[in-house]
Amino acid sequence: MEVEDANEKVMPADALPEVAIVKVKADPTLVQAAKGFLESWLIRKDYDMAFRYLSPDAYGCYSETRAADAPVAASAAEAGRFIRANLERGGNAAGKVTRLDQIMTAAEPVHPAIRLAEHANSRTFTLVSYPDDFGELAGCAPQANRTSPAENTAREYGKVFGMNIRFLTEAGEGPIMRTLWARDASGWQITAYRVEYP
Repeated sequence: MEVEDANEKVMPADALPEVAIVKVKADPTLVQAAKGFLESWLIRKDYDMAFRYLSPDAYGCYSETRAADAPVAASAAEAGRFIRANLERGGNAAGKVTRLDQIMTAAEPVHPAIRLAEHANSRTFTLVSYPDDFGELAGCAPQANRTSPAENTAREYGKVFGMNIRFLTEAGEGPIMRTLWARDASGWQITAYRVEYP
């Protein structure tokens, strides 16, 4: 058991150094896809369209994020059906929304390896560029299938992006939803997601 030295000075929280975040220009097609997903889901209530933005790679996230009383998915296809149902439940619970900024705000990144992508809707949702090696590490594949990035290697960017939003609630700080995006021949899709509660 370690005992704190009474003579050791503790740095006040407001004196901690700020993290320097590099800013880059957002890919307009990613901005369009992220906004399309959010508007399909929360404004137009077109849950089938919103669900199309999810790659089958994201279905594994259901098991990691499901509530304790939610059903266990017996297959990836069943996990997809549960995710689609959750989108509908969440969209209906949000009620009538005519603008995204009525229900969400941007959740800024805090890690220096993350690049902040600037775009016209950056107050409503945050877009970020992650190091390419982050994609496999942050996905929803079983832990045994993940490999950690090599230490002391130069970071490369351009393949893995994220969208972060904080839901607005009357009770105060709402949950943050983080989604990982990647582009393939069919366009941009969500490959992983997490929900963080305050």
